[in-house]
Amino acid sequence: MTKFVPKKKMSKKARRKLAAEKRNTWDFSPVTRRIENKKAYNRKRISRTGYDDGQGGFSYPDSAISDQQTSIASRAPL
Repeated sequence: MTKFVPKKKMSKKARRKLAAEKRNTWDFSPVTRRIENKKAYNRKRISRTGYDDGQGGFSYPDSAISDQQTSIASRAPL
């Protein structure tokens, strides 16, 4: 039979071992879970950087530019 030793007089190692034996571990997370609001701003959500082509400006097809130039030239006063 082991002798009773008060916790104050136990070594730190023995107190930790005793605490670990008494500690209860959860089988599931006790934190309440809730559904996130889809309308609220969330900075962790994936950003929409995929829409940017990286040029920093607008890009038009070459045919659209040539069409604009011909329409401007046709409106020039005589």
